[in-house]
Amino acid sequence: ARHGTPPRLAGLLVGAARTADTRDPVLALAGALDILFTFRPVMHSSRPILLVGPPGAGKTVTLAKLGARAAVEGKTVGIVTTDCVRTGGADQLASLAKHFEVQARMAEDPDALAAALADLGRHELVLIDSVGTNPFAQNELRALAAFAEASRAEILLVLPAGLDCTESAETAEAFAAIGASRLIVTRLDS
Repeated sequence: ARHGTPPRLAGLLVGAARTADTRDPVLALAGALDILFTFRPVMHSSRPILLVGPPGAGKTVTLAKLGARAAVEGKTVGIVTTDCVRTGGADQLASLAKHFEVQARMAEDPDALAAALADLGRHELVLIDSVGTNPFAQNELRALAAFAEASRAEILLVLPAGLDCTESAETAEAFAAIGASRLIVTRLDS
């Protein structure tokens, strides 16, 4: 209650925690989370991965971390940014690409994204950074959906920890409507 957990979710967590074979509340909560949520590594996707979310959620930093990790593991990595407006976004990805010898492209529209992905198709991992999207602005969601459709990518929502639970749920529902199926939570250390 102190953290604003929605009552329905709190009830599900408490019910699942009660089934745990432990008296340690932290372990019981961990078990409940395992029961109620599916956790799966991000890097296990045969399709490109499109990172979506509101402005400032950490999409570009998340892409950089995922790309760097894959490159260090010896995988061939391609990255594309559709965020051609924000100052410094393309520069961040260009720096990452140079440092880890990763192929990078920019795509200003869905057709350019499709062409960039065709060019990067031989890579083991292809990551797409999207422009920050207001989940409550239908025109922005439609524009993002056009990029998603052109990419045929797995869509992952990037959302920072510490936001209001109700707003986070509404944000997740808005991005789920355009195909986001999984969530990467950023700022967990905060």
